[in-house]
Amino acid sequence: MMNNTIYQTVIVGGGFAGLFTALHLSHQHYPRSVILIEKEDRFCFKPLLYEYFSGEMGAEEVWPRYEELLKGSGVIFVKDTVQSIDLQQREVKVTSGDSYNYSNLVLALGSVTGYFGVEGARENAFPLRTGEDAIAIDKHLRDCLQQALQIQDAQKRRKFLTVTVIGAGASGVEMAGTLGDLVPNWYAAMGGNAEEVRVVLLNHGEQILDNDINSHTISLKSCNTL
Repeated sequence: MMNNTIYQTVIVGGGFAGLFTALHLSHQHYPRSVILIEKEDRFCFKPLLYEYFSGEMGAEEVWPRYEELLKGSGVIFVKDTVQSIDLQQREVKVTSGDSYNYSNLVLALGSVTGYFGVEGARENAFPLRTGEDAIAIDKHLRDCLQQALQIQDAQKRRKFLTVTVIGAGASGVEMAGTLGDLVPNWYAAMGGNAEEVRVVLLNHGEQILDNDINSHTISLKSCNTL
């Protein structure tokens, strides 16, 4: 009887878990095919997004292409979105219409931005999870500074010169510190008064860096201005 088993590993998701699983198998000289399916064409090293945002590091260092990271590894990279997974048939279908059979399946789909019940955050805040997010924040802030230069009324101008970071965990504190360094300098370079810029860090408690990731509700009690 013919054995039709497909001896290959399919990894869905190219975040830290998915990418490093693929590279680990390659480094261990895994004898079977490895396919990495990811909807984006660039990997984002999130801990360094602040350095990318500030211009201290370039896109290829913080936001490199998967093709470059996987070059010479033998891992097959597929830029696509998974449409369905048939566990009985051991088959992954993607939106382009292609399908991939597997003997081993790794699901490494990552997480989504959490807002912890903060009212209005989802509708009004910018996330910082990708290189595109960093670019969008940069553009928005510079647009606000340009608008502020055109406003004579100090109270109205203050609206465009106040930046709020929600959450004083590690990411929030680092982002607030980065903005506190950059935004006043940007505004001064445009001819504005750097002292008018405010960066506000909002947190649910009085302590910063206090395990915010484990909190299920947030009431905005603490307000620190950098």
